[in-house]
Amino acid sequence: MKMLGKSIFLKIVASTLIVATIISLSVAIIVLQNKDCQSDAILDASGMEEVIRNAVVQKGIVGGGTSSANYPFSDRSIQQRALSKVMKVTTLTKEMSIQRYALWTFFFATEHVGTPVTNKIFGLGTVPTWKDSWTNDGPDPCLWNGVRCNSFGIVVELNLSDSGITGALPPELKLLDSLTSLDLSKNIGLGHGGVPIWLKDMDSLQFIDLRGCTFSDNGAASLEVCGSTKFFYAECPICSCC
Repeated sequence: MKMLGKSIFLKIVASTLIVATIISLSVAIIVLQNKDCQSDAILDASGMEEVIRNAVVQKGIVGGGTSSANYPFSDRSIQQRALSKVMKVTTLTKEMSIQRYALWTFFFATEHVGTPVTNKIFGLGTVPTWKDSWTNDGPDPCLWNGVRCNSFGIVVELNLSDSGITGALPPELKLLDSLTSLDLSKNIGLGHGGVPIWLKDMDSLQFIDLRGCTFSDNGAASLEVCGSTKFFYAECPICSCC
């Protein structure tokens, strides 16, 4: 009888452990599904701004501290203009909102922007514009000029060689987590502020071509970026207008 009772007890314990394990696995699956749902959830306007603010903090883009409150969504800033563009599409997930924001910030930072570089090259007040503006390319960034995406709709390449780009590269490009190739060569009006040193911190970036641009002001940073062994191929000027 004692052996029988012990056997029944062990079976009950084993059954209890199995049930507990099943419950734990079920809870874990539900949590993962909820995370996926949150990631795939369509954002409203306030949700878009919140995820973008959080993203720029995580990437260290904000200045003057670590709070997103320091991020310049001020009236008519390139950041505010980019955010307005993103908000015009009402069917975006978190990842797509951040990706579009990075692209539009890049566009507004380099489209028809007059700088000392453009004044020197083209003449005072004369500034070229993008040869193929994204504003006319439709809602899908994967179909925009110079943009290539993978099968999941994630931007992996920007090829905007000889596109009339001016101004300076904005740090919001760091939000493109899967970008592997960046070709901005032959944009003679691009280069204000020098080669951004943060380019070497883009983990996915393997190819960079900035030849034919007019970067200046920070030869040391240019050397560090262009000489980085992380790039499969890298060419850019050190200081072509000094």
